[in-house]
Amino acid sequence: MTDDLEQKLQQQIDTIEKAIIKIRNNELLDISFMDKEVADICQQVIHSEDAAVQALEGKMIEMITKLDELAVELKEYQDRVKQE
Repeated sequence: MTDDLEQKLQQQIDTIEKAIIKIRNNELLDISFMDKEVADICQQVIHSEDAAVQALEGKMIEMITKLDELAVELKEYQDRVKQE
């Protein structure tokens, strides 16, 4: 279970990183699916055993950090679009 969840976390981190790159390049993309995917992963972590949660802590922090970075990039993109 932990390996599967860790793989899902890494896939989500990779997806977020790709979105950040596209936004930096002023490419418009649909990321509406991301809310559900992140929520599903978080629910799975919440319902995992304590040892699994501890093992996934680093990946969760990485995903949250990338989500914060994505939020900043989206705001900057929005600001760039408004200036045009």
